[in-house]
Amino acid sequence: MINEITNLFEEDDSYIFQFDGKTESNITDRVQLIASLTKPIINYYVRSKMNIHHSISNYFETSLPFQIEDLLMHRSGVWDYLEHMAQDEINESNLADISLKIIKNSDASKFGNTNYSNSGFVLLSRLVEIHSGNSFEDELVEFYKNLGVKISFDYDHEFYLTGWGDGAAYCDVENYFKMIQLEKFERGMGRLEGKSGKVWMHGGFVPGFETLVAYNEQFKLVYFKQDTPELSGITDKFLDILEK
Repeated sequence: MINEITNLFEEDDSYIFQFDGKTESNITDRVQLIASLTKPIINYYVRSKMNIHHSISNYFETSLPFQIEDLLMHRSGVWDYLEHMAQDEINESNLADISLKIIKNSDASKFGNTNYSNSGFVLLSRLVEIHSGNSFEDELVEFYKNLGVKISFDYDHEFYLTGWGDGAAYCDVENYFKMIQLEKFERGMGRLEGKSGKVWMHGGFVPGFETLVAYNEQFKLVYFKQDTPELSGITDKFLDILEK
């Protein structure tokens, strides 16, 4: 399996793949935007530092009927900011502004519907700020530094997204590999059941950057790719090999 998996990767891809004690890797010092792989990072912080059974009304003026855990589990049904706000407007905003718009425009009748929610993680990012008194970025950097893991937020990078609390972190494969070995980090991942058993995984994509993390008791994979104008299909190919 290890050869089949690594044959998927191109020469300039950055990855670590462990299977049955064997490791194949192309570890570079390249730090890249990890898009939605920011979400498990937020998830782990919130579960470690906050009471996930607190009502959202403890932090925002709202009668919306959900708790922090509902945001973590993508079942809050909150308003989709990406669908209704232009990218320029998002980039010129901040987490506080966008969070208020999400809260104001959310419909309580949508609560309980499980749908992947970028907006929910914007609200969680804002909760990090309210809880800590620090910026979302500074708080996460310091929290993970204390765990021996390095993440960053590159404010000067052309792709830095100032209002996007759901996908704005930067990392390299080696540090994300450390991340997935933190106790109970998998709670922030999606879970698949197949021939290879239970697999924890999460991926991310924005034009120019693609990421994939997947692991279980047999293997661990962290894969980063740059210069990708569109999805490469690596996730589907990887899952096909696992299911053989």
